[in-house]
Amino acid sequence: MRKGDLLVLMTVVAALIFGAIGYFVSPKGQSGQAMVYSPDVKAVQDYRNKAIKWIDEIKLTGGKIPTLLKSNNSSIYEKTQQAQQIFSDLYTLNQEIGNSTAPIAFQELKTELLNTTEAYLQAAQGSLQWVNESSDENLQKTNDLLATAQSSLTELEQSQWINQ
Repeated sequence: MRKGDLLVLMTVVAALIFGAIGYFVSPKGQSGQAMVYSPDVKAVQDYRNKAIKWIDEIKLTGGKIPTLLKSNNSSIYEKTQQAQQIFSDLYTLNQEIGNSTAPIAFQELKTELLNTTEAYLQAAQGSLQWVNESSDENLQKTNDLLATAQSSLTELEQSQWINQ
């Protein structure tokens, strides 16, 4: 075999190997075909995926507040622990969102995410106040804050950025 033939064979083998690697690591569209993203499009898609994950975390954590407010059998110690855990989880989530780098196109989405987590943080703080002083006034205040947070979450879920 000549040097030229060997070089052509090695080039073909390398192209096949790199082509196979590219095929398997490339993101796939709904039709199953490989999609080629520019770095900006990939950053937008990655941030959108993070936002969807954060919304799920907000729903999960924020959904614990009504359960806490309805719990009559728990001791004040258990209620306090639950309320503190909810507040801590929401605070951590808020920090994660705040520290993330959003693409320019998603600055509004990031603001909406932060506003929603802050609304839930206020509701969680209200639940802490209610646990410490279980009055009807504190319960009503917490329910009002929770309704505001849930409304903010609904708007966020209906956002054009999430429903694309």
